[in-house]
Amino acid sequence: MFAMMAMVSRLGPRDRIIAQVSADSGKTWSPVAVQGAEPGIASQLNVARVGQGVGLAWHERTPSGSTVLFNYSGDGGKSWLEAPAHIVPVSRSRIEQLRLRAAGSSVVATWIEMTAERTAIIAGASRDQGKTWQRSVLLGKTDVRPVTYDVELAEHNVVLITAERQSEGRAPGYRVRCRSGEAEQLWKTDQGGEVQTTESSSHSYPGPSQPEYLNVTVGDLVATVVCSLESGSPANLGCFMWKRRRRQ
Repeated sequence: MFAMMAMVSRLGPRDRIIAQVSADSGKTWSPVAVQGAEPGIASQLNVARVGQGVGLAWHERTPSGSTVLFNYSGDGGKSWLEAPAHIVPVSRSRIEQLRLRAAGSSVVATWIEMTAERTAIIAGASRDQGKTWQRSVLLGKTDVRPVTYDVELAEHNVVLITAERQSEGRAPGYRVRCRSGEAEQLWKTDQGGEVQTTESSSHSYPGPSQPEYLNVTVGDLVATVVCSLESGSPANLGCFMWKRRRRQ
């Protein structure tokens, strides 16, 4: 069984991403280099199985701004694309909570992008092992401020779960929403266009209990929410879970 883990190595003015690969179920590991030599600070590493290969995405901050990069190996990490692909052009936007998901040979990277105008969840989708990318907006309403999220790819759908601060005029708290849409939109939406999704469920959490972690599993659609039960006490966590009922 092939396995891979990745880490950041700090070397002077740049960070170098080192991947450890194993072909014997983790008994032995061999290091391979993934990232190029350009100056930058790397973070938010994500690994996913992409078809018969493996993909690695990360956020990188350079003197020019922030970007999201992707590299692919089709031979178990022995060799990689000569230059990592830029999923998003370098910008001054703040990028957080990068995720990498794959279904077969299709791969999707998502992240929260914050500007002065809005907080949006952006998606980059590729069908050619990360060589080219189509960007779209998964959630970009100006009145929605997601604090955390998770996303999964099903056979035909993309499922998005978000934790959002309640809108003004409501009692303080957070609402966790689950939305889904046709995955094909990720490749057909115009650059920067918004993917159309439908809300399937919604739950509120009162007071200062901010959701800290979300996880969604497709199939029967099981969603898990972990949040702080007391303000300022991240160690005091509660876990809530709901499951979509099967149709009779």
